[in-house]
Amino acid sequence: MSKLQTWLIIILSCLLFWASLGKAVFAQEVSIRTMLTDKRYMPPVCKNDICVLTGLGGIVQVWEAHIDRNAGKTFIVKTNEVCASACFEALKYAQSKGENVIVEKGAKLIYHAPQGFVFK
Repeated sequence: MSKLQTWLIIILSCLLFWASLGKAVFAQEVSIRTMLTDKRYMPPVCKNDICVLTGLGGIVQVWEAHIDRNAGKTFIVKTNEVCASACFEALKYAQSKGENVIVEKGAKLIYHAPQGFVFK
């Protein structure tokens, strides 16, 4: 086997390794059951006239219904809190409805393209 063939095999092996690692690490799928039972995927309960928006995401319609149920309250994303995916969509929804929305400096807003449901 030539040196070129050996290097090609090494490079191909590395590429395949990184591709499989990336899929395992970055393609974390969340089931509907998890989104409905894990509180990190549900909107937090509002206290008085303040609704803190924080969460890992979930089902957009659940988050938008939370905004509708709490219309007239102040929606806030606090410093160092994460508002990802469906939470971020709810934030935009609240803004589009003219609700009072505050995003503190240092809040972590994470958006990604919506993906289909994973049935498990």
